[in-house]
Amino acid sequence: PVLLQRLVTALRRCGRPQEAIARANEGLTRFPGFTDMVFDLALASLALNREDDAIGYWKRCIEMGDAPARFGGSLGAGTYLPRISMAEVHARRGELEQAETLLDWCISEHPNVVGVIAPYASTLLRSGTPAEDVAEKIEESVPELTPAARHVLATTFFTHGAMAAAENQFRAVLEARPTSAEVRVQLAEILLNQRNYTEAAVEASQIADDDPFAGLACRVELWSLIASGNIEAAHAATARATRAGVPAAELEVFTGWAEIETAGAAPDVQSRKLPAAGVPLLGVILETLLSAHEFDTFEKLTNLLTNSSLPQREQRELLANMYLEHGFLQSAAIEWMAVCETNPDTRALVGLARIAKANGQLEDATVFATEALKQDPTSAGAREILAAA
Repeated sequence: PVLLQRLVTALRRCGRPQEAIARANEGLTRFPGFTDMVFDLALASLALNREDDAIGYWKRCIEMGDAPARFGGSLGAGTYLPRISMAEVHARRGELEQAETLLDWCISEHPNVVGVIAPYASTLLRSGTPAEDVAEKIEESVPELTPAARHVLATTFFTHGAMAAAENQFRAVLEARPTSAEVRVQLAEILLNQRNYTEAAVEASQIADDDPFAGLACRVELWSLIASGNIEAAHAATARATRAGVPAAELEVFTGWAEIETAGAAPDVQSRKLPAAGVPLLGVILETLLSAHEFDTFEKLTNLLTNSSLPQREQRELLANMYLEHGFLQSAAIEWMAVCETNPDTRALVGLARIAKANGQLEDATVFATEALKQDPTSAGAREILAAA
């Protein structure tokens, strides 16, 4: 039975869900109590976008319970695993109450299963439960919250933007694992996102130069030092970053930023030509500043982008998508309109269609999307907008 189940799994992972279903049904005729095979039927159905069928199979798993030990099945295939999977489907549909009910059972009956922490915390956060209450609820439900479980919880908080709650959990993990460079640099990232630059730099500076996480730590340290105005320390940190293997193109980003802060005006750094390889990091910095509404620094650093080796068309696309993502629709429109004034292309037209749709201007959205399809009949973005208009 185990070999047959592995074959079913392999077929599914190779993008052959129909064959996986056929093999699983064949296996169930020979091993009718093999719950894991029914679980595979659910996953294969999900791959075919048959969510209701998948839920039906998971309910069948629960009715069957875990497979007999002689089958060598997975622990939980008939209890918490199908409930977690069903909860994830309900959560994707926005059916948060159903998801929470399933996950409540899981964390109550199987509190030591780390796999329930992330979906449970995520569902509660999406339901509007404050992050502090989520942490308290999970800590009450799980008598001994291990460092691994706290790490999962911290990461979930970070993903949902609950930085203070994430910081608390990462600090608890670091207390249990004080030598973990991974956890320390993650804590530094959290502090950076909260604009607690001094502490972020301190935490990041503790990572050894030859540690696998040294590169990330140096980026966090440089970012924090420059953002806090500690330019002299940033110069020293640049040497450390070089030893840690941070690419020269990325160091150019930090050097350019430091020069801007030192000069107090962007024109003084126009002679610095930022390599295109440094633009991805600059994009991350710009987007973080934009989301934090640090507009003055954002405007200064756009000069680095303007003076980079990245073609102007790509510069506008980068900024426009950034503006759109964070709700600055007018700024996004300005970038894409500038493209259309000289050489309208599919991406700019789809971008303008997305803006029009976001503003409730469905007729304009249709016009832009239609024009985009004329240029590129395969544009999925344009088709999606027209289908929703």
